[in-house]
Amino acid sequence: MSIRLEVRTRDEKWLVSPAGFRSTDNEYADTLADFCSRHGIPYATEFVSAWAMPADSTQVKELGGCRSTWIWRNADAYGKEILILAEHVIDELSLVTNGDFQNTILEAVRLEKNGADVQAYMQQVLFVFPPEMPRDERVARLEQASARARQLAKLGDAEARLLRRLVASDKK
Repeated sequence: MSIRLEVRTRDEKWLVSPAGFRSTDNEYADTLADFCSRHGIPYATEFVSAWAMPADSTQVKELGGCRSTWIWRNADAYGKEILILAEHVIDELSLVTNGDFQNTILEAVRLEKNGADVQAYMQQVLFVFPPEMPRDERVARLEQASARARQLAKLGDAEARLLRRLVASDKK
């Protein structure tokens, strides 16, 4: 597979047993739920943020002389403990954005309040996966979102959402 899905966390316990893990939108959940409901975007408070990135990408840069450094990415804001997801999770993803979902929707809310064309913006930054979409097409969309996220921000990542908590079999 050409794409890797990562979940970021600050708590090492999820690396051992991911069952029950979920992400959170904190104080923005109501705003996101309202906007998504009005625009037909799938949303749930029980979800997992999965960061889509090229399968061969790394965050370690070799400096020479047996030295290396960690390359910071936007996804690191959610924790540096990394849980790699199994391929079957791709079939259950609801959507993918060219960056952070919460920030994408909050920007859409701002644009909407200012009278801008929200639909045009959303078509550029968000893709909703139809349930029947084949895996290879889903992977292609994830690749596109990942590439676009890196164009928009040097260390950007595309966020896909799984609208449920993790179960043990989701871990690769």
